[in-house]
Amino acid sequence: MGSGAEDFLNRFTADIVFFSCRGLSADGILSDSMEEEVQIRRIMLKNAKKKVLLCDRSKYGQEYPYRLCRAGDVDEVVTEG
Repeated sequence: MGSGAEDFLNRFTADIVFFSCRGLSADGILSDSMEEEVQIRRIMLKNAKKKVLLCDRSKYGQEYPYRLCRAGDVDEVVTEG
């Protein structure tokens, strides 16, 4: 994490990024409790062609202080049955 990691990741693109978050609010906001992790994820989301959220049901309805993105910014969601 930190500016060194951010600079490093900004040099890459990805076909697909698989990522998670701590919470997915009822109004579709993905959030987390650690600002540094959110910043790293934002870079990868910006640099990826396809964005896949990995989200189990324990995260539904949860909200944390740092916003990552909106659910509409994600191409696919993988969750349990």
